[in-house]
Amino acid sequence: MATVNKNRAYHGTLTAATVDTVNLSRVYGRVQVLNRGGANEIYWTTDGTAPTVGGDNCWVVPSQVGASDIRANSQAQSNTCVVKLISTGTPTYSVLGVDETDIDL
Repeated sequence: MATVNKNRAYHGTLTAATVDTVNLSRVYGRVQVLNRGGANEIYWTTDGTAPTVGGDNCWVVPSQVGASDIRANSQAQSNTCVVKLISTGTPTYSVLGVDETDIDL
């Protein structure tokens, strides 16, 4: 399992069936996960629980180059921003903290 600490963004590659943990150093209202490689789906959480492939209570980014998912940071009230990801393969991905000012309405 890889654990990294970053300020706003992290770009990595998953190891099959292994959880990666990305700790963002400040709280963001939303988090975006981008599937840069597209080879496999990416399952992810922001509530502190470990995701599982196809698991309940996990969000998923489809296996498509450039696919992404953006969700509210469910830990924002506790002043943390922890994103955990898993896949059956080795897709490249990006995790981005998103401020409200970053979103075009």
